[in-house]
Amino acid sequence: MSPSIKLNIVVYKEGEEWIAHCLQMDIVATGKSAKAVEDDMIALIKAQVRFAIDNGNMENVFKPAPSEIWSMIGHAKRCALRSIRPLIPHKKEFIPPVKEVEFCFA
Repeated sequence: MSPSIKLNIVVYKEGEEWIAHCLQMDIVATGKSAKAVEDDMIALIKAQVRFAIDNGNMENVFKPAPSEIWSMIGHAKRCALRSIRPLIPHKKEFIPPVKEVEFCFA
């Protein structure tokens, strides 16, 4: 069994806008609802990894978010795991093997 990677996403509201920030990849999604930013974040993760695979540039996929964003996870009110479907449907794994993300609401 290959190792899997779990990504942590901090979700918070700023004014009328919801924000999701991936801690390990430093990518951000914004939207009008928490559900919308969750869905958009998963799409962004897949797009980022797909672009890196297509361009032979995997070393640039993982870049940590700023420390102030990391500190928000300690104040999360709740967290929920969500599975990610395979990047390539006919394969049984996501490359890199990201199989789930944890959304933590701060």
